[in-house]
Amino acid sequence: MEAHTQVYWAQVRTLSQSGLTARRDLMLQPDPNGEPRIDELFKLAEAAGKGETISREAISGILTRYGLPLQ
Repeated sequence: MEAHTQVYWAQVRTLSQSGLTARRDLMLQPDPNGEPRIDELFKLAEAAGKGETISREAISGILTRYGLPLQ
């Protein structure tokens, strides 16, 4: 389980870093419906821990929805 989540969190860090590098003037959007954005990332981490493959697109979708530019 831990190995699966390590790979997942490494992808999250890589994508986040590329977004932060691209935009130094980053401003994140507020949490939708009062739910912290990290909750969505933890839900995917739980799925990864169960052996599911989490696509880059799934992670990117969460990060861009909250204002982190990945392009």
